[in-house]
Amino acid sequence: MGQYTANTYHVEDGQPVKVPDNELGHFFGDDIYIIDLNGAQWRYMFGWLGQKVEGDEKQKYFGPMQILTDYTLAWNCTRQAIKKNHEDEAILSLYDGVFIIHDGNRIPLNDRLDQIKANGAAYRCMSPFGKCGRAMETEKFDASVLNSGDVFVVCAKGGDVCYVWHGEGSNEVEQEIGNKVAARVAGGFSQT
Repeated sequence: MGQYTANTYHVEDGQPVKVPDNELGHFFGDDIYIIDLNGAQWRYMFGWLGQKVEGDEKQKYFGPMQILTDYTLAWNCTRQAIKKNHEDEAILSLYDGVFIIHDGNRIPLNDRLDQIKANGAAYRCMSPFGKCGRAMETEKFDASVLNSGDVFVVCAKGGDVCYVWHGEGSNEVEQEIGNKVAARVAGGFSQT
């Protein structure tokens, strides 16, 4: 694709709203985002669907794409939907190799980090393709979900410590992703 610009938009009330730079790579699982890659000769637009979108609801992501292209259906613009947890290596690599999916609807990242510090949170880290990966917040977390092939980031309630658990069968990429996730969601914690 050569040189390109990459922008990420959160869809709010049917409108694309640019995601602030400090929030890039953080997605909320109940929402829709537009990932817009605009090159000199080609444009790729991806509707990231955290929520389930039925066939007749495609306007939820296609409408904001139309706004971003000024309602033009150009031959050199590819539009595609990506379901949560179906991101390929190219998409994951746009965010320094780590794609973090928080539970719920989008709130400002600083508010979400305050929630994590106060209430705790856990993320399962996966690297399905090789050099990049995703971390998905787990709804319920206890020791029974740990297995030797996983990496988990667990932030303790009260905000005083964050653990990165490397399962014996986890690979180096997943372990590095776990360390990056801990730094991004618990930067002020002491990490163990």
